[in-house]
Amino acid sequence: MRNNKNSFLTNLFYTLAGNKKELSLQHRLFNITILSTAFFVFTGSLVNIYLDLNIYIKIYTASLFIFLSLIYFISVKYEKYKTLLLLYLFLVLVTVVSLWFINGGSKGPTAFSFIIIIYIFNLLYEDKKKPLINILIIIIFASLYIIEYLHSDLILSYETENDRFFDNFFTAIFYITTMSFITIFFFKSFYDDKFLTETQRDEIIDKNKEIQKTQDELYKHKENLEELVSKRTQELININKELLLAKEKAENADKLKTAFLSNMSHEIRTPMNVIIGLSQLIKRRELEKNKRDEYINTIIGKGNLLLNIINDIIDVAKIEANELTIKKNNCEVKHLLNDLHLAFENNLKPNVKLKIEIPDEVNNLVIYTDTLRLKQVLINLVENARKFTSNGVITIGCKKITNNIEFYVKDTGIGIPKDKLDIIFNRFRQIQESNTKEYGGAGLGLTISKKIIELLGGEITVSSELNKGSVFSFNIPLDIIKKEITISNTEVEPEINWSDKTIILAEDEEFNYIVLKDLLEETKINIIRAVNGKQVLDIIEKETKIDLILLDIQMPIMSGYEVCPVIKNKYNNIPVIAQTAYVMAEDEKRLLELGCNDIITKPIDFDELLNMINDNL
Repeated sequence: MRNNKNSFLTNLFYTLAGNKKELSLQHRLFNITILSTAFFVFTGSLVNIYLDLNIYIKIYTASLFIFLSLIYFISVKYEKYKTLLLLYLFLVLVTVVSLWFINGGSKGPTAFSFIIIIYIFNLLYEDKKKPLINILIIIIFASLYIIEYLHSDLILSYETENDRFFDNFFTAIFYITTMSFITIFFFKSFYDDKFLTETQRDEIIDKNKEIQKTQDELYKHKENLEELVSKRTQELININKELLLAKEKAENADKLKTAFLSNMSHEIRTPMNVIIGLSQLIKRRELEKNKRDEYINTIIGKGNLLLNIINDIIDVAKIEANELTIKKNNCEVKHLLNDLHLAFENNLKPNVKLKIEIPDEVNNLVIYTDTLRLKQVLINLVENARKFTSNGVITIGCKKITNNIEFYVKDTGIGIPKDKLDIIFNRFRQIQESNTKEYGGAGLGLTISKKIIELLGGEITVSSELNKGSVFSFNIPLDIIKKEITISNTEVEPEINWSDKTIILAEDEEFNYIVLKDLLEETKINIIRAVNGKQVLDIIEKETKIDLILLDIQMPIMSGYEVCPVIKNKYNNIPVIAQTAYVMAEDEKRLLELGCNDIITKPIDFDELLNMINDNL
């Protein structure tokens, strides 16, 4: 019966401290300390009421109990507690200083509060922070004595000596109880953890003994089984090496992913901070048109930067799922390189120049490849060169080599160490990992570029000399287009008048609808809104002429996935353009199989949307 009681108390003890598997010993000790302090304050409140002390003391202790209870519940629920610990230290020091003046000063129980404060925070804080905490507490304690000595009139004294005695007596009991409770918990938890460690160590020793025993038995049969033992021993050595190598790879991968996620957070939050900050400035201030346009252009630029980061992450996901696809078309090489020159010439560091090298043999060359993906690779390589080049020249060029065309990007930047040349194309790796914050970037561009070049039928290489620069070059098959380039007839004219056309704009998100509606207003097209899939079907039933449906996929009541087959079965003459944030190949395939005529992904490019609507109308 007694053992059951002790087991119950022990379990309650650990339950109040928090989950042992999820929280560290310091965190659990902090939880017990907060709980003990809250209990002490609650009991002190009762004593203050019993002694009928100052009303301010009663209100203060009651409020303090509520606040400590809140800190306790937050600390138990969340893994991070360092901020709460700092808040607790601040709260304790403010409380002690306040009680010093309203609870008798050096004649009250506050005088020996500092003993338990120093004791507790020496347990809670790491060794390197203990001296600072101790000095802070001693300074505050000494300052209070000095203030009391110089201005004794600031101290509220007890009404009777009896009140002072009982307040000191009960407080001392509570302090001793609290210190004992915390000390017992600390040493109990410490020795429990130590016991668990020693138990695990003993298990490892026992297993090693078993292995040794097995080896001894094998040696006993050495004369008859020497060859077999040698073979098995070598197998064990190889397995151990493989396990160690696998462990190292797993640990390195985990570190790389952690560093990648941390860097990705920085890369996303930095432009997001600019977007939100400038948006708030536009909202709060009356700005001149030039300044307002500057802010808006910056917001658009940072938004596009965020979109590029998201696209890189999606491309990596597609690479993992083998869904990165190539869509070949006519590509005019000279035009492509000139586009790159225009895009980067005004975005370089002050002492860096951009140079384009286009030989005569390539001047009028048109090849058959995926223009967008090829441009994406070159942008990644130029962006990489721009990031690591502070002085000199960045050169973009190409040349014909037999049946291939080779593109290259040269720079005079910091270069790449030889030991990094074999890993820079790996996921989550950057050329200068230690300088991630200085140079920025998500560390995905080279990985994506390598995969794209492989899908285009080529390969990418790099050569570099530290502090002198790098050369990234890749080749792809030279599929020459002999016929002239024809301009697509799907390009939308600047002046559009679709006043005789009616579309259903199915969008449940209000601001998404407002943006699309305002963008389409210049086309004079008639818009009927639907906020769910069922409304789309109802509108088609009522309206005699619907020319097109711009259909959001994620909608309430009936989703786009549910609505599209119904439209195609009953109203096959109405084209449907799906607007979606899903970008994986399987999502696009599913939508096309359900009957969508076209798919546009969010965030929506307005020119692309107009071209798509024009084609389907």
